[in-house]
Amino acid sequence: MLNDTMLHLHARACQVVFEIITLMENGLADGAMARWRTLHEITVVATILAEHGEELAV
Repeated sequence: MLNDTMLHLHARACQVVFEIITLMENGLADGAMARWRTLHEITVVATILAEHGEELAV
C-alpha cells in the first residue's frame, strides 16, 4: 500500500511541476506560486509517509 501511495504522489508531483513550468513560461507567476504550494504539500505528505511507514498509508 505504501509503495502505491508513494507512486501516486510522485506522479502527481511530476504533473504539478509541469504545470509550474508552463505557468512560468507564460508569465503567470501568481499561478505558478499557487501550484508551488501544492507541490510543497505533496512533498510534506510523502515525507511523513516515508518516515512513519505502512500503517499511516492505509
